[in-house]
Amino acid sequence: MILLYRYLRHCQWFLDFKKGSTLFFSTPLAIVSEAWQSHWLHEIASSLHSSQRQRGRDCFGTVVPRNDKRLWYFSIFSRLGIMSSVIVDFHTHIFPPWLRERRDEYIKRDPCFSLLYSQPEARMATAEELLATMDEAGIGVSVVLNAGWVSHELCVKTNDYILDSVSRYPTRLVGFCAIQPRAGDAAVAELERCAKAGAKGIGELRSDVQGFDLADKTTMKPLVDAALQHDLIFLTHSSEPVGHEYPGKGSITPDILYSFITTFPNLKLVCAHWGGGLPFYALMPEVAKALTNVFFDTAATVFLYKPEIFQQMSRIIGSDKILFGTDYPLMHQNRVIAQIQSSQLPEEDKARILGANAQELLYLDERSKSVT
Repeated sequence: MILLYRYLRHCQWFLDFKKGSTLFFSTPLAIVSEAWQSHWLHEIASSLHSSQRQRGRDCFGTVVPRNDKRLWYFSIFSRLGIMSSVIVDFHTHIFPPWLRERRDEYIKRDPCFSLLYSQPEARMATAEELLATMDEAGIGVSVVLNAGWVSHELCVKTNDYILDSVSRYPTRLVGFCAIQPRAGDAAVAELERCAKAGAKGIGELRSDVQGFDLADKTTMKPLVDAALQHDLIFLTHSSEPVGHEYPGKGSITPDILYSFITTFPNLKLVCAHWGGGLPFYALMPEVAKALTNVFFDTAATVFLYKPEIFQQMSRIIGSDKILFGTDYPLMHQNRVIAQIQSSQLPEEDKARILGANAQELLYLDERSKSVT
């Protein structure tokens, strides 16, 4: 099977696994839709890993943890040399169906949920709806984020849905869970529960609505220490200090983010929405140095900046710091993909932004630890 795939990739012929046949089509692999390619690669990975998994190794003999199915697929994909083609959306949101059905009730109960979803046109999506649009857009993997719930109990209840969705779709979804830092020890316990259940990060944090100070060591140090112990990534909302107002803009401006970053320099942090413009300050040497473990996603960029933002940010902070994100279901993923693909960036930089950076941040560190 491996040799067959490599031969097909070399010849650029597409094999139709979707219909369960082994017919060759005279279609170049490069122009087959990303959704079909993604399905095909998953079929190959499934067939390759099944016989070796019981021995704790992928089909190439690399030691991989038995309890993380997602790492099996990514180990196989990377060894086949095809991971660079997988698009990763680092910023999406999903909610359980029961929450959407009781939307009006929870708008009254939680200030953050009210801020984001009190308008009837504000869309909510389930895991299955997200997957359908991923297939339309040719996205292989999405990071699914929770919201900045003010209630600790709602963090826990909605985290359950995130974790369940990831367990049902382990090759397509990566989970980030919610915490309410003001809950103290209970927040630490919830972070650890989510990490043990397979979450890769915490977010989307909303310190402005949840009512805590990101740079307050008393509140945040126990959480950051636990995140470092479990190799979790934090993702925080970010706000532009100038410009137009919009629902959910908030007040987590670059100065607040910078205080958090310098207080906890070893934490892996993703600042959503281009960090509210924080990367522009990386023209200052001390700021650039402080951003060593910080990345910036492009969520909602279509509503915030001109398309030239991709070239400008790449010049200032480097394309290796930028993560493709959409904020789905706020917008369809194709809108941001189109901006990246139509930019004047080199193809290598586009590939980094669309997926390679996310793959490294989410998987390579952990996979390298599993190789003995």
